[in-house]
Amino acid sequence: MDDLIRYLVSLPFEWEAPTEFPTEERVQPPSPIFVLHVLARNADKIRYALQTIWRNPHRRLVTEERWVLLSEASSVDADTILMMLHHPEHLRPYCGSSLSTLARRLKSKVSEQTFVPERVFERRVTETLDTPENRFIKCFMDTVLFGAMNQSGWVIGRKPNPINPI
Repeated sequence: MDDLIRYLVSLPFEWEAPTEFPTEERVQPPSPIFVLHVLARNADKIRYALQTIWRNPHRRLVTEERWVLLSEASSVDADTILMMLHHPEHLRPYCGSSLSTLARRLKSKVSEQTFVPERVFERRVTETLDTPENRFIKCFMDTVLFGAMNQSGWVIGRKPNPINPI
């Protein structure tokens, strides 16, 4: 333990450095002028960042697994076939001709009865824009737009909203 403390003391930095600046957290929101100043000063950076996100928003693939009617199925894979065999409660007797190949493959070993699935297991992969990153950007833009609309009224002569002065 003594070696570890000696090593930490010998590190080439200090906890309090000349570049340190104090910060404090306030319970009240910043003044509208301060917010306007920060937004105006960083407008080009904010605009560039938002245009970049707008052109290529963060996407996520979402997998949805569910049982669908045979007529609603859009794809069949190995899991679909396995789930058909593991869940015979979805199989129904069949005597038509349009699905005869499938019905013959699912024929009962005990009797000559043929079956087709009423419901099949399907895995759908969809792309969504509903991600925490995109929600953050939307919330930020809503806040900026709300503040801009509120401040435009303040500049014209109406009082700003006392609940949210930004």
